[in-house]
Amino acid sequence: MRPDIRVIDDVEIARIFMSPTRGEIMKEMAVQSRSISQLSRTLGISPAAVHYHIKILEKAGLIAVTRVETVRNNLVEKFYSPTSACFMVVGEENSRKGSLPLKGRPEERIWIVKFEGMEEYLSGFDLKIKEGHEEELEEGLTKVMQLISSHAEDIGKGLFAQIDEGFTKAQVNKINSIAATIAPIAVAQALDDPKMIEVIRSLKAMIGQG
Repeated sequence: MRPDIRVIDDVEIARIFMSPTRGEIMKEMAVQSRSISQLSRTLGISPAAVHYHIKILEKAGLIAVTRVETVRNNLVEKFYSPTSACFMVVGEENSRKGSLPLKGRPEERIWIVKFEGMEEYLSGFDLKIKEGHEEELEEGLTKVMQLISSHAEDIGKGLFAQIDEGFTKAQVNKINSIAATIAPIAVAQALDDPKMIEVIRSLKAMIGQG
C-alpha cells in the first residue's frame, strides 16, 4: 500500500520532481497507471524521451511499475504509477547542496493526485462537468487550492510571529512551507473520503430554492 504523503526535502529529488515534463507524466499517472507508449501519445513526445524521464523518476523512487502486460508480438509493456498519493516539497530556495529551482510560493511547490469521484460529487448537487471544460475545471480547482494554501501560510506566519522558541530562520521557513501544503492536502484527502459524498448529499437535502 502506497503512503498517503511523501515529504521531499532532498534538493536533488526536488529538482527531479519539479521538471515540467516529468510533472505532466506524473499527473497522467495520477489518473491511472500508464505505459511509455501511452504517455508518448498523450503528451506528444517520443517514446525515447518518455523512457528517459521514466527512468529518472523510477530511480528517485517517485514512481514504480504496478503491472506488466504482454501486448502484440509478445512484447512486454510496463505500467507505472506514483509511489505516493501526495508529494510535499519543502525546504529552502538555497541549501548547502545547491540552488533549488522552486517557484515563488509554497502552494506552487505541491502536486496533488487528482481525487476520483468528481462527477459523483457534482451529481450530488444536480450538476455535471460541461463537455470540453474539464481543463478549465482543473485550473479552477488548482486556484482554490492555492488560495487555501496561501491563507494557511499567512496563518502560520502570524502564529510564529507571536512565539519565540529559538527556531532558526531555516527551521521557521520549513515549518511555514509544511503548514502551507498541509491545508490543500487535507482538503484533497477529505474530498477523496467516501464519507464526504454522504455529507454533501445530506447537505443537499437541506438546501432548496426560495
